[in-house]
Amino acid sequence: MSKGLKLFAVLLIVIGLVGAFFTFSPYYKSIAVSDAKTISADNITDIEVDLRFGEVVIIPTTSKDILIEIKGKVSNGTKSIPVIAEKGKIIEVKSESPFQFFQLGFFNPELKVTLHVPKKQYEQIRVKTELGDIDIEQLQVNTVEAATKLGDVDMQDVKSTSVVAKSDLGKIELAQVEGDINASTKLGDVDIAVHEFAYPINAHTDLGDVDIKTKVEPKNVRFDVSSELGKVKVFNQSGSSFVYGQGSIVIKGFSELGDVTVSK
Repeated sequence: MSKGLKLFAVLLIVIGLVGAFFTFSPYYKSIAVSDAKTISADNITDIEVDLRFGEVVIIPTTSKDILIEIKGKVSNGTKSIPVIAEKGKIIEVKSESPFQFFQLGFFNPELKVTLHVPKKQYEQIRVKTELGDIDIEQLQVNTVEAATKLGDVDMQDVKSTSVVAKSDLGKIELAQVEGDINASTKLGDVDIAVHEFAYPINAHTDLGDVDIKTKVEPKNVRFDVSSELGKVKVFNQSGSSFVYGQGSIVIKGFSELGDVTVSK
């Protein structure tokens, strides 16, 4: 190919890229969104949040109603604004469109969904976001599940029978949480602090530390903790298996690459 043809081909490619940029720039231009909806909590038992991206916060309110706020920015053409719906006893907050790679970066800046919920007993709360942190505070619910692919999961003062916290890339932090706990992340630390070992705990990380704390000495607990490449300590003792009393409550902690510590 002659130099002239090569130059012409390169020029066409450059023109194509520039054209594509100006064509799709309006599509991915950020637009501000702000929405709020108030729903009576009298008949609500379940809350489901499923986002393609965005931070999710669930906090208590003194009101008798549930207030849902959506604030932030989204891409102009992705139609990824969450939709709030009341379906019988269930509140749903879901993104309209599937997650897209181009939603990352400057195409979709920060979006935050905040749910102000009255203090009452809920049956089930499930929160999922592909990209963003999850923060849940002062909640009473039978089962609660929080999962993110890229972000941290933080729960504080949650009373439940079953607690699930998952992240592919992020830290798991559970403080004063009651219930059967399953906490796992592929990359990040797992920190769990409970008043006493009254429920089973299963904490797992591929790359990070596991730290489990209690305020009360264990009485009827079996510890099953290990690490492929890291230190393991249970109340300052090295080892992977310890039994207190009959050991009917099992506390598990595992890290492939990191330390595992149980302490008071």
